[in-house]
Amino acid sequence: VLKGNTDLYTVIWYGPNILVYSLIASVYFIFSPLLTGKIVMIVLILSWIASIYLLADFQNYPVENALLASMLVYNSSVYWGFLNFLIGWPVFVLWLIACLRPMNRKIFSAMLLISFFLYWAHALWFLIGSACLFVIALHQFKNWKSFLFRLLPVLPVGMISLIWYPMLSSVRAETGFDISPYWFFNPLTRLSPVYLVDAMLGGIHGPLECIVAS
Repeated sequence: VLKGNTDLYTVIWYGPNILVYSLIASVYFIFSPLLTGKIVMIVLILSWIASIYLLADFQNYPVENALLASMLVYNSSVYWGFLNFLIGWPVFVLWLIACLRPMNRKIFSAMLLISFFLYWAHALWFLIGSACLFVIALHQFKNWKSFLFRLLPVLPVGMISLIWYPMLSSVRAETGFDISPYWFFNPLTRLSPVYLVDAMLGGIHGPLECIVAS
């Protein structure tokens, strides 16, 4: 039913990038389509701001820092409509806080659950979360047993992703998608201050960008 009247689309229930659609569907059952879009965007933006304040509180940063960081909500992902990336940030903040806490059974269970939500938000969020966990575990290295134990929460989702990704590549190849990488611009240009300012403040143009960024 969900894929419509064509065999071109298939719902992969164990695939990533589906979390935001659960939110959209939940709101759509109650409100009209037009109002659904507005409510979903409000929820995503408020969750971004709330997660920034949560992270600032966890790190004991001044509230002014969180206030300034909240302006980054209106980045290029908002204006391009990358909702999967937007919903992933609050989940990533929870993941980061859990990674920084001392490991115990409660934290392990929380990380195991959050790892699935990272994966459901977007595959790249799960990849970034796994990389952060590896760096944190390496920084706090005591012995190999504790190091490997800290990495265990990502193992179940990692195994699922190893099944999903080859299938995605195969389906794209069979349906005619060009999956070859193309570099139209040098990736290092994304490190330039001009690009970073444009990416951080996607809806603001002109000298105000530099003023806000500084």
